[in-house]
Parts: sequence; structure tokens; C-alpha cells
Amino acid sequence: MEDNKLTAIVKVEKADMKALPYAEGQFDVVWSEGAIYIIGFENGLKEWRKFLKEKGILVVTELTWIKENPPQEPLDFWNNAYPEADTIEGNIRKAEEHGYKVIDTFVLPESGWWQDYYIPLENRIHILQEKYQHVQEALNQLAEAQMEIDLYRNYSEYYGYVFYLLQKKS
Repeated sequence: MEDNKLTAIVKVEKADMKALPYAEGQFDVVWSEGAIYIIGFENGLKEWRKFLKEKGILVVTELTWIKENPPQEPLDFWNNAYPEADTIEGNIRKAEEHGYKVIDTFVLPESGWWQDYYIPLENRIHILQEKYQHVQEALNQLAEAQMEIDLYRNYSEYYGYVFYLLQKKS
């Protein structure tokens, strides 16, 4: 990015999203891919709004149910792992209730899950299972990660990450 003219106008920050050290109305854009779940989608919408300038933009991706009536297996898994997961319509409603105009939403392609996350993770799981074959706690964690991968392999049509582009209303 140093060779790009954007370095003069874009500032990347790293901070604890549970205790952001910024002044209200400080940012034109707040961008959080795959991380708002740490504080919860609705809580993030509420908490981060104050950091945006008037008509500022909030960009987030959120695990979302994208097809109605998911089978019990993914429903049970995600109700345990992330019970706040909602439908696109439900998340749009939450955004509007917290003072945002929804500019756009779209489902991220499955290839993003596979190429950038699940394939590398699955490869690493196999290596770590061998390395920690006598450490039951590690094996349990690896089995859970593999279960999530298998679940997505079987039920990806029902859930995914959705990109939400939101604008703060005045």
C-alpha cells in the first residue's frame, strides 16, 4: 500500500473492539470483515455507530442464514456456536433499527470459505492431529474444527457470510 496514493488518505487501525479508544464521529468508514461476531452483530451496530461521521459507512460481514428451513444439524451447530446468526432480512431490520440505511448486501461466494479458510484449515488439522495425537483436549478442538468444515461441505446452501454495506442515518 505504500506505493499507492491511498496511503495519504487511508489509515488502518488495530484496536480492541470491545473497548475502542476513539472519539465519537471520528471515522468516515468502519470496516470489519468476519469479526463483528466477537461482540455480536447487533451490539456492533449499536456501539460502532457513534464512531462514524454523519453519513459515515459501516462495512461488516456476518454469518447469516441464507436459505429458509435449514436442516437440524447446521441449525444445532450454529445455535450453539453463534446463536445470534440471523437471516439477511433479520439483519437488515436490526441495521435499520440502529439507525442505518442499508446500501447493499450480498452473499460472499463459497470459494472464499474454501480457498481462504477451510482448505488451509483442513490441511493444518491433519498435521496437528498427528502432532497432538496424545493430547485429548487438542484432538477435541481439532475435531470440532473438522466438524464445522464438514458441516459447510454438506450445508453451504443454507448459510454463509453476507457482506453488509450500511450508512449512518442523520
